[in-house]
Amino acid sequence: MRIQQSLIVCAAALVVSTSTSYAGPCSKKIARFRTEVERRAPEHRSKEAMAAMDRASAADRTFDKTACEAAISDAWQALRK
Repeated sequence: MRIQQSLIVCAAALVVSTSTSYAGPCSKKIARFRTEVERRAPEHRSKEAMAAMDRASAADRTFDKTACEAAISDAWQALRK
């Protein structure tokens, strides 16, 4: 029984460690932006800012740091308008 429990714990640890290793180069910046958007009133959630964040997320998933950072910059600019 103990071996079975140990295997379950090891498998869970492996799943958690590999899922976090797939974070893209801009994941933290995207999370920070989304937190800021959620903190603000709904009228600050412009379509332009949200479209830029969608582009950033897509670039982050493909590990395209340059495109991701450019899209995040666009999102912040749209949010400040």
